[in-house]
Amino acid sequence: MVLKAVAVLQGQSDVSGTVTFTQDGDGPTHVEGQIKGLKPGPHGFHIHQLGDTTNGCMSTGPHFNPTSKTHGAPGDEERHVGDLGNVIAGDDGVASLKLDDIQIPLTGPHSIIGRAVVVHADVDDLGKAQAVVRVRKKRWFEKSGEEEEGWGRLKGREGGEGTGKRPRKCGEEGGVCGDGLKVGTSSARPLAMREAVLHAASLDWLKLSLGGVKGA
Repeated sequence: MVLKAVAVLQGQSDVSGTVTFTQDGDGPTHVEGQIKGLKPGPHGFHIHQLGDTTNGCMSTGPHFNPTSKTHGAPGDEERHVGDLGNVIAGDDGVASLKLDDIQIPLTGPHSIIGRAVVVHADVDDLGKAQAVVRVRKKRWFEKSGEEEEGWGRLKGREGGEGTGKRPRKCGEEGGVCGDGLKVGTSSARPLAMREAVLHAASLDWLKLSLGGVKGA
């Protein structure tokens, strides 16, 4: 039996589009669509946990991640179910996408039906960014119950724990949406290279719950 779901994308600007999800039996889900009105270049493309789109990223929740894995690329074994990588908009602002994914079924406990599809304003780093943290003073994080302060520079990002600057919120330019990086942890070492889970701030929100399941 072939199942289909449709997401009609509507943003707070001139961005619009339609994305169709099709699954034949227990096979991979085929995703195909076109999004218009984007700035040229890559844009993060995800399925978020909740279908509530009334308040932007605050109401759609984080990436759909029922298996509690870390952020990654679509082809990675370690990834959120909702991690679908990037769509690329051409000079005309149009992004066409066509992909097959085995982790986004339309039925079962991990079904994406009723969740939200989000296209972000900026590129998704696919979980490959790194954060360098160096301890200097007792201020920001704890190590083995002992308070230590440190600063860190997150490549490509300003603000947050360890930088001495206020973290930018979801919706602010340069902000973090969904899972943010927590530099200081109980297992942090004085000098450490840690994987950062980054999500571009979503300035043009494209989100609508997936339509109901339909037989072909």
